[in-house]
Amino acid sequence: MAQLEQWMLKPLDDNIMILIEPILNESNRRYILITHDESVFYANDGVNHNGWWKTEDLIKQITEKAILIFEKLHTSNISVFTFNNATSHAAYAKDALIASKMNLNPGGKRKFRNGIMPDRSIQLMHFSDGRPKGIRLILKECKLWPEKSVNCICSDYKKHSPIANDCYAV
Repeated sequence: MAQLEQWMLKPLDDNIMILIEPILNESNRRYILITHDESVFYANDGVNHNGWWKTEDLIKQITEKAILIFEKLHTSNISVFTFNNATSHAAYAKDALIASKMNLNPGGKRKFRNGIMPDRSIQLMHFSDGRPKGIRLILKECKLWPEKSVNCICSDYKKHSPIANDCYAV
């Protein structure tokens, strides 16, 4: 997000009515931040109350309606959608890299998408036979595995500190 801010409108100070235009070159387009909170998505829980708003509904509305409307209204700008609501926090692709769904050691049934290393190269999450590599090997490949042993899942993971360095999958 920080990289995109250079191409976004900014308030002059606490007075949000005065906006500073970003300096754009010929190839840059202005980015427009679009935010939603949970009240937006729970305003209607379905026809005849037949179900709450689901991740699939959110994705469908954004891809099939919101982006198209934005592009029609703001032809020379790029939309940046952000979400802060409980259902989208749990919205992950089936192959998302979620540490709590990964094994510490190689193996398991779940398939994960490949990662991207800091140098933009692809980091494979599976061996050539299709088996997942596991957290330990993946972090060793990145030279991030600590010398001392760590837990795969903390015994008290619900109260886990994000700055603790003794657990990699919570």
